[in-house]
Amino acid sequence: MTAAAPFLRAALVALDEAGDPTGDRQLLVDAIDQAQPLVSFHKPGTAKKVVGWAATQMAMSAEDPGRAYSWLRELLRALLEPVGGRRGAAPAPEVAMAMTPGELVETLAPSPRVIARALAAGMKLDVKALLADPELAKRVLGVRAIPQASIGTYANALATTIADPGLEADREALRREAIAICQPAADKARAKVAEALQGFVTSREGRVRASAIEGIHALRFQLDDEALVAALHDVEPAVRAAAARTIGTGRRGYLPAIEARVVALVTDDDAAVRLAALGAIVRFPTLLSPALLEPLREAGARGGEEGKTAMFLLGRLGAQPNTAVIDLSAIDTELPEPEELRAYVVAPIKGGLAVSDRGTGKQLFVVERADLIEFIPRRAEVAVIREERRRAWQFERFRIPDGKRLGSIAIPLALTHGIPTQLAVAADLVTVWCDHADAPYRFHLKLGDPDVVLDDAPVPGRPPR
Repeated sequence: MTAAAPFLRAALVALDEAGDPTGDRQLLVDAIDQAQPLVSFHKPGTAKKVVGWAATQMAMSAEDPGRAYSWLRELLRALLEPVGGRRGAAPAPEVAMAMTPGELVETLAPSPRVIARALAAGMKLDVKALLADPELAKRVLGVRAIPQASIGTYANALATTIADPGLEADREALRREAIAICQPAADKARAKVAEALQGFVTSREGRVRASAIEGIHALRFQLDDEALVAALHDVEPAVRAAAARTIGTGRRGYLPAIEARVVALVTDDDAAVRLAALGAIVRFPTLLSPALLEPLREAGARGGEEGKTAMFLLGRLGAQPNTAVIDLSAIDTELPEPEELRAYVVAPIKGGLAVSDRGTGKQLFVVERADLIEFIPRRAEVAVIREERRRAWQFERFRIPDGKRLGSIAIPLALTHGIPTQLAVAADLVTVWCDHADAPYRFHLKLGDPDVVLDDAPVPGRPPR
C-alpha cells in the first residue's frame, strides 16, 4: 500500500459520488498499491481534462502524501462545488491523514455539493428533469448543466428558478446559482431571462415580486417607470426595498414621482426599506437636499448600518450632526479594537510607505509611491492613495500580512488637483481629504467588489480637528 492511500481513497469517494465523469477511477485504484511512473504535462484548459490531470498527478504522487493531498484538493475544486460556493478550510496534512475518506471530502467540499458548473455544462444531462426535481442538489445540478450558449433557450425555467423556485429552505442558494450563470451571458440571452422575469413582478406573492426585481437588477436590466413606481409603493416591505436598491444603477435620471418616493422611504416603517433608500441616495446624490437634514439625523440616532450611512450623507450635505439630538455613543462605528491598532505600523521609506509588524519590527510589504495608508476597520486590509504620476491617482486595497493587492481603481482627474492629506475609513465608506491653496476639499469612495468613487466633483471642506 502506498503512503498516500488515504488521500487516494478520498478521491475515489469523490469520483464515485460524481459518477466518475472522466473515467479516472481505475487509475487511482491502481495507485493505492503502486505509484504511477512520472510523466510531464501542462495543466489542460477544460474542466474535464483538469480532473483527469489532477487524478494522474495524485497517482504519480502516491508515495508523497504532501503532494497527493495538494492534488486531492485540486481534483475536488474541479470536480465538486458546494451549493453556495463556500468551501471548507483544508485541515493540516497530518490531520487529514487521520480522517476517513468520507469525512475528508465533506470537510473540503461541504454538503450539499454537486458537480462543478464547468464540468456539468459539458455532460449533456437532462436539464428539464433536473430542474423539476424536488431535491435542492438535483435542481442546482440542472442549473449548472445549462451550457452558456443555451441560456436563452432555458430563459423561462431560469426566470422561474430566480423568482419562484418553490422551495422554503435553501431557496436563496438556488436563486444565486441561477443568477450566477446568467450574469456572464451575452446581452441577448440575459435579455430573454430578464423579459421572462417581468411576468413575476406582478405576482400575488410579495417575496416573488421582490425576487423578480432583484433578478432583473442582477442581470443589469431596469424596470420601466410604471413598474418602478408601483414597486416603490408596494405593500410588501421586501418589494419596496428591492426597488430602492435598483436606484442609481444604470440610469442618469428618474421621473420626479420616483425621486420623491425614494426620499419618502427614508422614513419608512421598515428598517430594510430605510437602509435601501439611504443607499439609493448614496448612489444617486441628486436626491440629497437640505430637506433630508432632520430625517438623516433621526436615522443617525438609530445606529447600525442605517446610522453610519446617514452620518455619511450628513457629511456630504455639509451638515454636522447635532449631538443634542444624536447619541453618538449609540452608533456602531465598527472601529477596530486597540489591539488591532497596535498590531501593525506604517512608516515612510524611500519611494513609498511600508507596513510592518509593530511587535517584531518585521517589514511585511511596501507600497511604492504611496501618499497615504489607512487600516480598514475589522478587515485585514489597508486602503492606499497612490500617485503614479502627476494628477494620476489610484485608490488601492492591500491584504495584511502578505501585501496582495485586492482592488485598484483610478481616481477621476476632477478630484486630483490637490494634495491628499488624510484618509478616513468608517465601515465601507472612505473619505479622502485633500489640501489645496484655494479650496481644500474631500471626495468619497464606497468599498465593494469593485470599489466605487462616489463623487463627480470635489466637496469643499477641511477635515474635522
